[in-house]
Amino acid sequence: MASELGNELINPRPVPPPTTACCPCPVCGSRSVEVLSQRSRDHTPLSTVLCVYCGVARTDPMPDEGELARYYQSEYRLDYKGVVTPRKKHVLRAGRLARERLLYLKHYLKPGDVLLDIGAGGGEFVAVALAEGLSAEGLEPNQGYAHHASMVLGLPVRQGTWQDSTVTPESIAAVTMFHVLEHLPDPIACLRKLAEWLRPGGLLLVEVPNLTAPLATRKRRFHRAHLVHFTPETLRESLNIAGFEVLEAAAPGDGGNALALARRPEARGQFPHADETAAVIPYAAAQRVLQFEQSSPLPASLVLPHARRLARRLASMVEEQLTVRSFADGAAVLEALKRGRV
Repeated sequence: MASELGNELINPRPVPPPTTACCPCPVCGSRSVEVLSQRSRDHTPLSTVLCVYCGVARTDPMPDEGELARYYQSEYRLDYKGVVTPRKKHVLRAGRLARERLLYLKHYLKPGDVLLDIGAGGGEFVAVALAEGLSAEGLEPNQGYAHHASMVLGLPVRQGTWQDSTVTPESIAAVTMFHVLEHLPDPIACLRKLAEWLRPGGLLLVEVPNLTAPLATRKRRFHRAHLVHFTPETLRESLNIAGFEVLEAAAPGDGGNALALARRPEARGQFPHADETAAVIPYAAAQRVLQFEQSSPLPASLVLPHARRLARRLASMVEEQLTVRSFADGAAVLEALKRGRV
């Protein structure tokens, strides 16, 4: 990667002794850590540490926030998917996921309710939510994907981030964030801002990679785009710290992702100060992560499930390629998705 962000992570700044981090934990403020890894999944240097108080892992030191913003605006999608706008198979995959994810919210919302999807990508979740009668909009930091969603697909998706957005307080019924929170150097600040945007009783649906995913290839978990790493337990506690009432926090399916559904309370008290949050997070969360790290990467009991997972992924990729062959472009795929034809 040609950006300064990439150069910084390939040639990182000096890292302090293993028990003391460069930067405080963005969740609890502690600097006491255990080192989980010194390499990214592409084998370049990348220090990932585990907070021994709250169990949240993170990149240490964190990249510069200004360079991060530029990276996500212009390079991330190309770096991650190899494209500047989504291919037909990407639209199909994201649209199918959007239908599954919307089920978590469907029974809580009514037609016309305002929903904001942060990190909207190509706009597939926004499109599916609109088809269900919701007043859905999206924010997407990447120029190419935001332009594709708004100008090519005609969806209400604008380029931007939660930091540069002006939203009327208590005006939104639901916010969704799918694989966004792990990219933010200060996830608690973001969650607290979203709580201000949500109406009393408003919902937040968050999905992130699961740090302790049982079938994950451990050497491929850490890479420069993911700055903070959660488990279902630490995602729950992070939401609690940010002022949310957590309705559900789990690792559904094969456990690859942690998903949480939370609600802004009807009446919110004062948020704890960052220096006070360590005391309210169960210390055992970090111990469970360390136990996972010390266990066998793939015990015999998981060899068959792992093989089945790989087979399902391969079959899904083949099916996607065959399905999109009959569509002229991503817009046609999205229209078929909204009509339930694919």
